[in-house]
Amino acid sequence: WGDGGCHLQNSAANAEKQNGLTAGPPQCPSAQREVRQCCFVLYERTEASVRIGTSLISPAQALRSLDKEVGSKTIEEVAREGRAAWRTHLMAVEVEDAGPASFTTLRRLEIFYTCLYRALLFPRRLDEVTATGIQHWSPYDGRVHHGPGVTDNGFWDTFRTVYPLLSLAYPKKLGELLEGWLNAYRAGGWLPKWASPGYRDSMVGTFADVVLSDAIIKNISGFDVDMAWEALRKDAFDSSSDPKDTSRGKFGLQHYKDRGYIPVDVKIGEACSRTLDFAYADAATAMAAERLGKGEVARELRQRSERGLRELYDPRTGLMGHKQANGAFKNEPAETWGDCFTEGSAWHHSFPPFNLKVLTELHGGSQKLIAKLRELFTTPGDFNVGSYKVEIHEMREMRMLGLGQYAHNNQPVHHLPFLFALLGDRNATARMVRRILSSAYSPEGFAGDEDNGEMGSWYVLSALGLFAPSPGVSADYMLASMPLFRRVHLRALDIVIEAPAASQEAPLVTEVFWRSQPVKGVLVPYQTLQVGGTLHFQAPGDKKLNRVVSSLRGALHGAIKKARGAVRKVRGATTAFEHSPSLQEDLGLGPPSAAVEDGQLSIVTGAALVASLVFCGLAAKRFIGPHLLGTTVKPD
Repeated sequence: WGDGGCHLQNSAANAEKQNGLTAGPPQCPSAQREVRQCCFVLYERTEASVRIGTSLISPAQALRSLDKEVGSKTIEEVAREGRAAWRTHLMAVEVEDAGPASFTTLRRLEIFYTCLYRALLFPRRLDEVTATGIQHWSPYDGRVHHGPGVTDNGFWDTFRTVYPLLSLAYPKKLGELLEGWLNAYRAGGWLPKWASPGYRDSMVGTFADVVLSDAIIKNISGFDVDMAWEALRKDAFDSSSDPKDTSRGKFGLQHYKDRGYIPVDVKIGEACSRTLDFAYADAATAMAAERLGKGEVARELRQRSERGLRELYDPRTGLMGHKQANGAFKNEPAETWGDCFTEGSAWHHSFPPFNLKVLTELHGGSQKLIAKLRELFTTPGDFNVGSYKVEIHEMREMRMLGLGQYAHNNQPVHHLPFLFALLGDRNATARMVRRILSSAYSPEGFAGDEDNGEMGSWYVLSALGLFAPSPGVSADYMLASMPLFRRVHLRALDIVIEAPAASQEAPLVTEVFWRSQPVKGVLVPYQTLQVGGTLHFQAPGDKKLNRVVSSLRGALHGAIKKARGAVRKVRGATTAFEHSPSLQEDLGLGPPSAAVEDGQLSIVTGAALVASLVFCGLAAKRFIGPHLLGTTVKPD
């Protein structure tokens, strides 16, 4: 500094203010023990390498982290380790065949892996490796606890796509995160709604309930299910002891329990969204209760959830309405934002996915509901600023997208394109999803806020052809739209997704095969996907040979999987094999080479070339013959 002061201040410094900043002593302390807190004397140099250790637990833990994670490494070495770590995470979803070498293919790959990267940035881990194991400082009580800790997550956004993606691609990590959220509950007494880093009064609903319920019905491991149920039950039936506290539990719960909805005229903001969000959480918690053998609680919550939908539906408009305490609906244009709804209008919140049966009944049948959804996508993207008083960016972004009242820039509508398929029109879903993938995302930006990875996760799931329309209420994934790449491998569950027509501009889906068997309908349970296998998407005009090749690949995939297991059993006796990465790669047991780094658009492991020579002769009689004869093959 101009006065010769240090940039950093040690424990013995006599601090003085200069222009709002604090400076340390004019000279660096000579004692070696102070060097980590000292200023930098550059002399004639213009650069300095600074090694920094951080901790929320203690200065001693910060030093431990510095020594363990950085030590004497150069910045280039640390950067190389960081790239390797990210590569490991990103290759959990491996695009093995992106399609033809073209600008479009490269662009899709760039957006896809950018979205996956963003999907993995949150929630943020707070836990640290200490001398006594994994510990974390908790922002929920200000103390240090054992076990994982997590923060920085808006469940209002992320429950929709981030956690369904983690279930498919990172189930083990998901279990750790869930235990971290339960540690937040243990420390603070409530599940957070918008952790940043502790409890925050932001957004509505208790969607951490949906995340935990989803994990329970999917049988995700790694977290305390009994503690999860305790937290779920508290959110469902208890209110915060502070009547003005909206950061914990369901604010307005008593109105919801007494009337079945929260009136717009009882001085509780965003009443319509609160009602619908509470109803969603109830539906999800009911599913968890049922899975855990708590039938009476499940019935009560399911009734509450259904009543919320029925109470808020306005038959005059076919949308959810501004219902007052006297039971009458307040007249308000459907394009009005705010007031009763959170970051949107009645168009965006009127089609919740957690009870499609009741929603269809309220509209008078599936065709009428489809018609109303089509009206949403074709009504001009006009808006009234409503209680926001001024035009906010979400309003502009909706209009700029050009999909009517569909606002992909914000989360409440992200399931809407998939409702068409659930109601019987799979082609409408396939066309709409492909249009959104191509128009709402680019390397330069997204159509709206990322919001803790939710927007990126939507892209990744839709590009895989797997989407969860109602997390927490159903463990099913939809197979309603064509994947964006010809072949993708989800390593954690060992799922291969094949779509020969992926490169087409707007391919439709005629049929989907799982392990060579046709999938009935448009849904596949998570429990089915957990066993691993090949999903093959068929489009109109696809050659029958594609399915033959898919069956061959599926059988080869199974053979390699068995080989991996056999190798693991005898690995202790194969040290020479372990130390031969090239041999492992040739046999498909090691990491394949990178498509993007090597300038290739498809990745072929040595196993596909070597093993196929041996296998194809044996497989031809069993697989190719029956397919050419038009018969169905039943896998072992």
